Amino acid sequence: TARGYRERFRLHYAERGVDVPAYDKRLLCYQCCIALDALRFFAKSDNFEAYQWAKERILSLSPF
Repeated sequence: TARGYRERFRLHYAERGVDVPAYDKRLLCYQCCIALDALRFFAKSDNFEAYQWAKERILSLSPF
């Protein structure tokens, strides 16, 4: 994942004994939310190349 944050946070919570239910699904949800905002921004700014990149990036993360 991007810069290893997924595992860094997983380790952070585990070291503190914090249970994070549905951790992977929650992270995917956050990524989708951020991607949707990026898609909106790129669409409004007529940046088709960046829009396509953001769309492909989020589709590559999806387990579906």
